Amino acid sequence: MCYHNGVVYIADSNNHVIRAIDTATYTVSTYAGTPGVPGSADHATNRNSATFNLPYDVACDTSNGDLYVADTGNHAIRKISGNSVALYLGTAGTPGGGGDGGPRLSATLRGPRGVTVDQSTQDMYISDTANHVIRKVRAATGVVTLVAGQYGNAGYINGVGSSARLGQPYGLVHFAGYLYFADYDRYEVRRIDLSSNSVTFFSSDTVIISAPLLPDVVVPAWRPVFLDVSLRSSLIMTDDDQQSVVEIQIPNAPPPSPPPVPPSPPPQPPPSPSPPPPPPSPPPPPPT
Repeated sequence: MCYHNGVVYIADSNNHVIRAIDTATYTVSTYAGTPGVPGSADHATNRNSATFNLPYDVACDTSNGDLYVADTGNHAIRKISGNSVALYLGTAGTPGGGGDGGPRLSATLRGPRGVTVDQSTQDMYISDTANHVIRKVRAATGVVTLVAGQYGNAGYINGVGSSARLGQPYGLVHFAGYLYFADYDRYEVRRIDLSSNSVTFFSSDTVIISAPLLPDVVVPAWRPVFLDVSLRSSLIMTDDDQQSVVEIQIPNAPPPSPPPVPPSPPPQPPPSPSPPPPPPSPPPPPPT
């Protein structure tokens, strides 16, 4: 899920489409894909004629409005740009775990379920879920690299890069030099310091809001799935086991960016001067 210019984009997995929700009118529409039709077809001029296969996550590039879709059933990342849909990363329909150090269209993924974009560089981070790793595509070069984890080796070990072990990473979000991701097997939110690719367990004692969808749940016994960062620099998490949405304070988070200031109205011309008053009437003639 992602938000851009007043629209929320979500992956409607079982319908094999991407939906758009206009937050001004609450109108829901099919943004890309063909409802009920799985597939891997790209399309250059009509995004609704393209097909997806169990899409699971969507990321927005706010610099240009492009969307990136974790197309889980196709083992690929797809790009929606304007009215076109094209393969961006992986080999559609071919699962694998190779291609690090090479171009993005030569790499292979296995059931990716999370994607996010660093809005300052447009670099992409991917939860290569069934491979138990997180990978990166550098926007400037298109080269794919491993960020953390070891292919095919699930686990719960903190460490740097490939010395760490992950267990089915799902949703992830980039924020202030860190990558937060849902370690689904570990029932844990974990964090990667992108300056060193060091993986740690993320913890916060402050749960700001818990919004359970069932009356008998107890938070926090979490199984995180999707993550995002709120406008007030807190972490938003969906909890699969508890059927809830949780907001968690990020310790030492930078202050949120102020909302954009609306442009000042153009200066108005000065009002036209009032016309001078009419001259006084002459006095009446004297009586005769």
